[in-house]
Amino acid sequence: MFTRNTLSLAVGALMAVAAATPTLAETSLTISGQHATDHPATIALNGVAEAIEGAGVDLTARVFPSNQLGDYSLVYEDIIRGTVDIAHLSVPSQLDPNLESNFFPFLVSDYDEMRRIYSPGSCFYNAYAEMQANLGVRLMGIVPEGFIGVALTKPAEALFEAGTDKGVLIRVPPIDTFSTGASAMGFRGTTIAYADLYPALQTGVADGWIGGTAALNYTGFRDIITDFIPYRAYVEATAYVMSQETWDGLD
Repeated sequence: MFTRNTLSLAVGALMAVAAATPTLAETSLTISGQHATDHPATIALNGVAEAIEGAGVDLTARVFPSNQLGDYSLVYEDIIRGTVDIAHLSVPSQLDPNLESNFFPFLVSDYDEMRRIYSPGSCFYNAYAEMQANLGVRLMGIVPEGFIGVALTKPAEALFEAGTDKGVLIRVPPIDTFSTGASAMGFRGTTIAYADLYPALQTGVADGWIGGTAALNYTGFRDIITDFIPYRAYVEATAYVMSQETWDGLD
């Protein structure tokens, strides 16, 4: 759900970095993205980089899309270390299980609720930001991209009967709320890193996956998937994050 308001919040937060005070020497910012080059998320991320460079405060920015710097779980750790400055990614939970609250099934039921819950100032947003601050990560904005469905590379059974075995093995993210939810829906799950998902689907290691919106499946996997089932059980709520170390290092 890439609305103008959603993106303006994220871009505005990132622009605060550039607008605060001119730096004395040029600083280069490394920005990581996990989406395909033609996905709206990457187009927006390129716009963020252009806005930062256009501020005229000796900041340059380079975007690395399509997991070029590694899977989002690894990039998140790089954000903490300060080796990656900014990222637009799915926030992993390996360092704090409470971050899985972002992927509670049926957290919202429609786009109006999505806009309210994921906007700055909400109870959820404040708690989510505090969790990440404790890890050395500065939350710059949440991007609710849309509702998540299941994409398949082969036919499945009883797709609309909850709990009934679907007869397919699907990739689930390394997040307990996803694996538990997929199992309750009747899918057999296997954990595969997102960066390894495409070859896993291509070679038949998995028969499908849960964790992506219709737009993400179209831009990144349309040549190998045959079906997309819009269950709307989860929201793909990615985030703009920045290394607190990088933030503190800017004058």
